[in-house]
Amino acid sequence: MVFKQSVNSTLIVASLASKYLKENGLLTFSGAAAALDATP
Repeated sequence: MVFKQSVNSTLIVASLASKYLKENGLLTFSGAAAALDATP
């Protein structure tokens, strides 16, 4: 579930960035350990 939410939000942001990011702009994504495995 967390992985799916992470991927969905990433796709939405990437789509918006392709529309509104200036030329040579930089979009960075930070990942979460919880997206891949359970955390303590």
